[in-house]
Amino acid sequence: MFKLEYCNEKQRIYNFLLKNDDCFTPPLSERINLKDYSGKLSSKGHNIFAYTEKDIGHACFYINNSDKVSFLSSICVDDNFKGKILAKTILREVELQLMLIGVKELYLEVNWLNKRAISFYTKNGYIFVDRSNRNNSSRYMFKKLNRDIY
Repeated sequence: MFKLEYCNEKQRIYNFLLKNDDCFTPPLSERINLKDYSGKLSSKGHNIFAYTEKDIGHACFYINNSDKVSFLSSICVDDNFKGKILAKTILREVELQLMLIGVKELYLEVNWLNKRAISFYTKNGYIFVDRSNRNNSSRYMFKKLNRDIY
């Protein structure tokens, strides 16, 4: 069994992202500096970890209080725990916490080639937004957060 914990410790975020860099399509290190990114997630985001004796999952989200929307910056699960409800549990925790503070929508960006992630988000109620990033390698998705579905 695993536990969930909120923690904004930069080194912990960095260690997890480094260990699970290939969880992302393409790997994060091919697109960004992991140390800088970990610092941004640590200082500006809300980070949640799933752990047993070690960290096995992580997600980070940002909240825009002015318009009650949030952005899921990343979610990643250790390869040994993929397909075992862990990612869904982390995502549900994020959604529940956001609903508790009145956030109405959660947005995310997913690489168009990451079919597994697209399938995961679609199964969890996310739909595509009609816009793409500059190089068209990813798409935005969102979900209206509704307490009635929980």
